[in-house]
Amino acid sequence: MSELKNSPAISGSGANEFRSGFSKENLDNHWKKHFEEYKGYTKEQYAQGALDLVQTATSETILGYKNARGQVVRYDMESGNFVKGHPEIGISTMYRPKNGIEHFYNKAAEEAVED
Repeated sequence: MSELKNSPAISGSGANEFRSGFSKENLDNHWKKHFEEYKGYTKEQYAQGALDLVQTATSETILGYKNARGQVVRYDMESGNFVKGHPEIGISTMYRPKNGIEHFYNKAAEEAVED
């Protein structure tokens, strides 16, 4: 995955269209790891929620950026969901960090690049 491309067409703040969401294997792995954070969700709802969020433009309640690898990150301040993925490859993860918005800001400081 180190060969990801940072295309100027990938937006850190605008909407992005993803070719796919989680791969089956990645979804299975992340669902096992994070299902406790998503009580009341099915695995399919978790996957669709991740795809919906990562494709969304930033707003007053949705924060986001892209990194040098072209991955899009979104953090939903209302739900606490943090999602990361690449529009051409799919979603790599979604979870609810314990330290919420602080986690988002720390990650953004580490890896965000300008649009």
